[in-house]
Amino acid sequence: MTGAISTFPLVERATERALDALLVVSETLERCERGTAGPSDLLDPLARAMGYSAAAFLVGDDAESDAALTIPLVAGRRRVAVLAFYGPESGWPAPFGSRTLEAIGRDVGRFVAGGRMPLVPTPLSARELEVIELAAAGLSGREIAATLVISSATVKTHFENLYAKLGVSDRAAAVAAAIRCGWID
Repeated sequence: MTGAISTFPLVERATERALDALLVVSETLERCERGTAGPSDLLDPLARAMGYSAAAFLVGDDAESDAALTIPLVAGRRRVAVLAFYGPESGWPAPFGSRTLEAIGRDVGRFVAGGRMPLVPTPLSARELEVIELAAAGLSGREIAATLVISSATVKTHFENLYAKLGVSDRAAAVAAAIRCGWID
């Protein structure tokens, strides 16, 4: 009986942290929907609510990490990124229930996958984003040029700039990188 009583504050604190974390996620996603918040507005408050000193979104090859805690961000059955937490302030991982962590992963994952919260600030110009969005929709270089009322040579130049900025060598890889980073759907 004594053991149950002595662990009550720990359970109470875990519940409080779980509720704080869910509230931070809910409020921040609502602000993102209105255009008044972005990914950075979620990371620090969520890390504090969960008892960690820092958090980061990991995409692509960065998704494997030495983080103290990771939450896969999922949309349907697809993992879109990983939310990683570092350096627990209290020296131990916050004792969250797996359902709370899964709920955070699903909510943020759906939001990210919907293109409503880019994980990484885009180095792309507005025109480059238009070009990559049209490429993702399956348009050819000529069709992109006609849609944007620019020359095919200009489209080619935009793709060359995209490849250099994204560190890729072809159109499919550029589209995949832009989707992974949340810049396009």
